Amino acid sequence: RFEGARKQYDRSLQVQRERAAREGKSSAELGRTLIDMGAVLSVQGKYEEGLEKLTEGLQIARKEVGNDHEHVALALKGIACVFHYQGKAELALRKQEQALEILLKVRGPHDANVGLMYEGMGQALSMLEQGDKALECFDKAARCLERQPEVVRVARDGMEAVGHLRVPPGASAANRVPAVLIMCGGDMYKEDREKYADGANREDMAALVVDAPGTGQTTFAHDANAIVAWKAALDALQARPEIDGKRLGAFGVSRGG
Repeated sequence: RFEGARKQYDRSLQVQRERAAREGKSSAELGRTLIDMGAVLSVQGKYEEGLEKLTEGLQIARKEVGNDHEHVALALKGIACVFHYQGKAELALRKQEQALEILLKVRGPHDANVGLMYEGMGQALSMLEQGDKALECFDKAARCLERQPEVVRVARDGMEAVGHLRVPPGASAANRVPAVLIMCGGDMYKEDREKYADGANREDMAALVVDAPGTGQTTFAHDANAIVAWKAALDALQARPEIDGKRLGAFGVSRGG
């Protein structure tokens, strides 16, 4: 699929470069094509080539549409993704901050794209071991969601974990829905796993995302008895009136799996 997209972008890019050569100037369309192409290459793991396209697209976008345009923010986001994939969290964070500044101007504080930018910043801050700042960004990202998560506290044996519960529209005691527990990995936070809760909600399932023992907002230790945290989370789901306790599942990521 990616190779097919690459061929399409190559053809489009060739046509637009030929047009730019004839007219003696670049265009916003050429800049956007380069940005989109850079993003595709980056997902394929072709980071240097992707970064080259994104940087050229950024330069053209700034020239053709100005510094405070979504195309510029999109290019900065793409460059940040490359740095993230390469493990260059500090560089990624700088680009994300620049993109966020633009998006706040053109989209407002509650737009979904703003939320995605906060999420990316939270991931970069997590890599930089700035946990409090990361949680702050993840919290801002959650506020941009169409349906806000409910904060749920899961307790067992004097220990506690904080989770986010999201229930699909129409769920009630009279219309109980199945639910899935989403278990985070060792270097993840519940706030950056909301995409899995989104998927569950689209399938008319509730989703509870909980920090893994030893991470985030939990006092459960990461040890041989860590499974009690997950058992407590399932018990919390089963006790909800809008959830069918006979239809529970669990989904794990990395260590959470």
